[in-house]
Amino acid sequence: MFDRKGKLTNNLVIDFGENTLPQDVVHDFLKLRDYKQQGADFRYLQTPTLMVKDHLFGLISSSKNEIWTYVINLNSKSLFTQKLDLNKLHIKNILISSATLGDTAVVSMIDPTTFTQDAFPEKYPEHVVNHLENEGTVLLINHLKK
Repeated sequence: MFDRKGKLTNNLVIDFGENTLPQDVVHDFLKLRDYKQQGADFRYLQTPTLMVKDHLFGLISSSKNEIWTYVINLNSKSLFTQKLDLNKLHIKNILISSATLGDTAVVSMIDPTTFTQDAFPEKYPEHVVNHLENEGTVLLINHLKK
């Protein structure tokens, strides 16, 4: 992690151990597809890690199409993860960290592609569903507790 002046101040290693995605697959989605077809179980960061105050937020995926959200508290060095049940996935209830509003909120984006994976589209207001179905995106603001 870098401070505002660009000086490296801290290192954080997220190590998936034997489930670490092989280096040759990191930027090759065709190889990742092949691993998925073979049933391999590799894990990787799905989204860039986003820092809000003293917390890091992000998503972890696996080649077995499993997804976890994670939060790392930099002060306590504690890790919180939540495995998402894709059969019961309601995107509105998870943090897909796309941007921040200072130190107070995480902004998540729902696009038409992710919306098609939502198990409960009827839980959204009708105007939001119409917007998403017509190729629009929706931003959710998740305010963090103090």
